[in-house]
Amino acid sequence: MAGSVRVLVSTAWLARQLVAKNSTVKVIDASFNMPAWNRDALQEYEASHIPTATFFDVDKIKDETSDLPHMLPPANVFQEAMRDRGIYNNDHVVIYDCSDFGIFSAPRLWWMFRMFGHDRVSVLNGGFTAWTKEERPVESAPLKLPVEPRSDYVVQDEKTELVRTRQDVLDNLAHKKEHVLDARSRESWNTPIHSHTNIHTHTHLHMPTLMHCAAVCARFNGTAPEPRPGLSSGHVPGSTCLPFTDFLADKRMKERGELETIFKVADTDLQSRRCIASCGSGVSACVIAMAAHIVTAPLDPEGGALNHDQVMPIYDGAWTEWASSGCPIEKHQDAQ
Repeated sequence: MAGSVRVLVSTAWLARQLVAKNSTVKVIDASFNMPAWNRDALQEYEASHIPTATFFDVDKIKDETSDLPHMLPPANVFQEAMRDRGIYNNDHVVIYDCSDFGIFSAPRLWWMFRMFGHDRVSVLNGGFTAWTKEERPVESAPLKLPVEPRSDYVVQDEKTELVRTRQDVLDNLAHKKEHVLDARSRESWNTPIHSHTNIHTHTHLHMPTLMHCAAVCARFNGTAPEPRPGLSSGHVPGSTCLPFTDFLADKRMKERGELETIFKVADTDLQSRRCIASCGSGVSACVIAMAAHIVTAPLDPEGGALNHDQVMPIYDGAWTEWASSGCPIEKHQDAQ
């Protein structure tokens, strides 16, 4: 069984691990913000983060040969990033982000670890929002890389089958062997999100989240603009709209039974039909991949979903690549 660690861990569990003797847990802040949010993830990390956490910037640790945003980095780049952060192959890595959603970009790094063969990796359920709401300890410090000593981390088993290319998705239009699930939000993110976790007082300010918007897939249907200027909205023909926020409740991942219902309502049988997750640029798609992983996971004695070998592939170029490359785009009005 891959990793034999839970997909999600609680804040209480992590707090115990941080003070446990001989713990192999390493914590990473993998926060990523959309440009319109007017937030600086590194600045927020340095102002306040979970004790011992390091920082991983998905927008900078990427494939530098691609013009697309935060594409999956080559194995050697990921390996060096882990060495710089003192991560070892046998460490249990716990990832969180500081988004107002509770879970947003952390699953992207979870998926990257799985893709590079590191199975002992979990996401903190509720993220930094839950951690600070519970008034758990935080620390402030500038990011210093590389740490001393650097680790000897080695990417040992790169699973390229977890990545889909534009050509893969184009080919799928004909053979329809895989079902494309689109995680893009229901509405555009062109306007800034003004209220978020206050990094100095650790209090959470109210924000009208996308979960409270009208239940339409406006970007998917082509009736709302994309957050990236000049990019057409719409969707890959034959794909299904499954906004990543549908999988969250109270800024945490929904319970396994609720996740299973979401996939069933979307006519997606995870046991019999292969799926691909996509989104705007490859980040929120990983929320779908993680939710699917939980639904199909074996359970530990306490009912926690464990990491296993079946991980949903991600279309890494996502909608940003698809809509800017002359690929077929489908649009339709929402059903009334």
